[in-house]
Parts: sequence; structure tokens; C-alpha cells
Amino acid sequence: MNQLLLFEEDLVSESAALIKGRRFLHMKEILKNAEGDSLRVGLKDGKSGIAEVVSMGEDHAEISFNLKDSPPPALDVVLVLALCRPKSMKRALYYAVSMGVKEIHIIRSYRVDKSYFLSPVISDEGISETSLLALEQCRDTIFPVVRIHKLFKPFAEDILPLISAGKNKILCHPYSALPFPDSVSGESVIIIGPDGGFIQYEIDLLRGICFDCYSMGERILRTENAVAAVLSKFS
Repeated sequence: MNQLLLFEEDLVSESAALIKGRRFLHMKEILKNAEGDSLRVGLKDGKSGIAEVVSMGEDHAEISFNLKDSPPPALDVVLVLALCRPKSMKRALYYAVSMGVKEIHIIRSYRVDKSYFLSPVISDEGISETSLLALEQCRDTIFPVVRIHKLFKPFAEDILPLISAGKNKILCHPYSALPFPDSVSGESVIIIGPDGGFIQYEIDLLRGICFDCYSMGERILRTENAVAAVLSKFS
């Protein structure tokens, strides 16, 4: 935890908060905070700054803080990610949020197991928990917007043209002849498929709405590794 994230319900005044639960245990057992210590904090969807530990109780800590720093800039990227195995999905979401993506669309494709949509990883609670851990890691405070689409064709035909209008349109496909550029500038929509890749029908449909295919090289990457590798071109 590189920054403790505060929520409105933690606040007891404009400059003080009570910390309980997992975050308190982290302060107590990992950071080993004591009265008078300083630590980095940020308010959800707000600014960050330095806090001082006022007191450490049995099950809570009281802190006072001064928030004046803006969160780091977001990536100019909308990420479209085919749902993959739950463990991989959790890591992919973590990597995306920690690298600054603020809009994520999770979609179904032909090679996505329908049962994956029942995973708690993509429940509201699961997405919020993973996002929180990623934001704590990268000292950000702005939660991403994550939307789930269970039908590929309606998403590709009705939603994708709207969110990609006027932006770079990048489809990551390991069998493409085009190498991924060393760096990309400007607003972009990036599509990354499941571990098994998109089928030809899906690729043709995406190409039909002006997405260009790019490859990261000869090695076939897992979805979460592809997310990290591709987003590094934008940071």
C-alpha cells in the first residue's frame, strides 16, 4: 500500500478520519504506524496528501490530513478486454487500473466460457476491491468506470463505434503482420482478446469498423501480460 485511500464515510471532519478494518490492520501490522507518524493518503475521486497519525486504538486509527496534490494523469486509453479466466481477469484489471486506465469494457467473445460471467471477480464488489488495491499501489484516487457486455455483436456494432469515434483504433492480435508501434500518442481504444484469441468472424467484424490489427511479436502472451505490455506503450 503506497497510499491509504479514504472514503467519505471515514471522515469525521474536513481534515480528520477514522480508519478501520483492512486498512487499519495494514497500518498497524505492516506499516507499524504509531502516534505522530506520517503516511500518504488520498480521498476517493479527490486529492492526495500527507496524514499524521493522531492515535492508534485497538481496532481503529485516527488521522489528520492535508490534501493538496492532484491524482496522476490518466492514460488516454479506453480498454476493451475479452473476459478470461477469473484469476487472469483479476490481474488484468489490476494492471489496467494501476497503469491509469479509467474506462474499461469487459466483453464476451466466442472463446469465453459463459461460466466466467458468474465469477465474483467481475461483480461490483470484486471490481471495486481490485480497483482499490490497484489505486493504493499507484497512488491514484480516481476509480475507473467498468462496464460488462455479454453479447459480442451488439457491442461491436452499436457501442464500439461510439466510444472509438475520432480515436486510434487498435486490435491486439498475435497473428497480425503489423508490429505494435514503439509508442502511441492520442486518444486510443485498445481491444485485447481472451487467452484463446478472437475467432476470424470477430476479427473481420472489428476490422469492418476500422480497427487495425497489431501484434506484440512471435510470443503468445496471456491476457493479463498482454494488458501490461500494451499499456506500457502509452505511459
